[in-house]
Parts: sequence; C-alpha cells; structure tokens
Amino acid sequence: MKRYEESEGGEFRYIQIGFISPEDKAIIFDNETGEVLIENFETEEKEFLSNSLVELISNLKMEQR
Repeated sequence: MKRYEESEGGEFRYIQIGFISPEDKAIIFDNETGEVLIENFETEEKEFLSNSLVELISNLKMEQR
C-alpha cells in the first residue's frame, strides 16, 4: 500500500478491492469518479469494468443448483 500511496502523490485515488489474478491484475475503485476498473500491474493500464460498486454488485448473478 505504501508504494501505491506514494505513486499517487500521498492520496488514495484508486483503492484495490479485489484480484482477478494476484500476479498481474487487480480490481480497483476510483475514488474520484466512483468507477470500478481492472488494473494490469505490468502495463499499469486501467480497463473499465463498471460505473459504480452498486452497479457491479447488482449485475452479479447467483448460480442456481
């Protein structure tokens, strides 16, 4: 977290909320826009996932057995 904070100028703009793959991709929350993104650790590119946490959660579907 210290490295992440330093790279963002001491402010937490992006908050990591999960992993797609612990080695190379994380799910992050943008504190400024409210968007949820996928971040590639190697390239530092961010890919849009959802407009908000609420939208992301409401789009999750439970598998019925």
